[in-house]
Amino acid sequence: VQYVGWTGNGVTNQSLPLNVGALSVLGGKNKLKSLLNYSKEENIDLYLDNDILYYKKSGNGVSIRRDAAKTPSGDTAKIYNYSMVTFLQDTKVDPSYLLSMRKLEKSLNKYVEKVNKFDIDCISFSTLGNTLYSDFKAKTGIYRAKSVSILQNQLKELSKKYNKLALSDSNAYAIPFSEEIFDTPMASSGYDIFAYDIPFYQMVVNGFTSYTTSAIIQSVDYEAMILKAIETGSDLLFDCVYADSAELTDTELSGSYSSQYESWKEKAFSGYKEIESVNKKLNGSNIKEHSRIANGVYCTLFENGIKIIVNYNGEDITVDGIIVKGKNYAVVEA
Repeated sequence: VQYVGWTGNGVTNQSLPLNVGALSVLGGKNKLKSLLNYSKEENIDLYLDNDILYYKKSGNGVSIRRDAAKTPSGDTAKIYNYSMVTFLQDTKVDPSYLLSMRKLEKSLNKYVEKVNKFDIDCISFSTLGNTLYSDFKAKTGIYRAKSVSILQNQLKELSKKYNKLALSDSNAYAIPFSEEIFDTPMASSGYDIFAYDIPFYQMVVNGFTSYTTSAIIQSVDYEAMILKAIETGSDLLFDCVYADSAELTDTELSGSYSSQYESWKEKAFSGYKEIESVNKKLNGSNIKEHSRIANGVYCTLFENGIKIIVNYNGEDITVDGIIVKGKNYAVVEA
């Protein structure tokens, strides 16, 4: 479980949440400790997440003017939200700023010092693995190549301090330091230049770290995402809130539609059982080979000899004498 928005200003940073405290609206310090204790008792990895790079306002010792990354023209770089419908800038939402890599080590040390009071084993930094940029500030600027080195050094230190470190949608330079990667890419952009997708990311990562699909309820096709998880050896990711997700309408979190857990928890139970039944047969075996048998039909071969054939089409198909039903899969024993 990746617990997002438990401190600071919640899910979206205003100032960087370096003065760590459990939000009172979520139950405060005592309720958070109860949740952490429950997670340990039930053998659940609960990752307290924080975004240490994006912020909207100065505060907690971090300034926009002094500490945010600069553009080549010397202006402070701004990150805007864009409308899912028009693809235009959402002028109703304040832009975010990016912490200069010069300040990363100091900010991380301050955060870690404060968060350790909760006696945690697992920690998550959702943006450290997927956000790479330059800072063109005169005289003290840092280019992307140097940024990679800074990020890797900090991730290496974090992986020493905690039993498990989680990232989201992680790039290659950060993968070696993570025990869990949430929200991995499951498909290409779908532009016409691509004939079909190859799960290269999952083939590389499989066997070295755990990884999940993107948020499955917010996907275009729930059943297809279950099949994609089985094809790629991925865990399922459900993006959830407790309150009615309609409250997120017309906010910068409106992309988390249908996230109220009561509306999908039965699907989650059945989905996890489905994945578990396949994983028991694989018994931790790594992906050895992946092939496209026909349009919409793929085969994943694992090192223990088991094949999984996935059929995304609506019609049944026969592969080597095995009938694979439409929108379904078949597990072929070694």
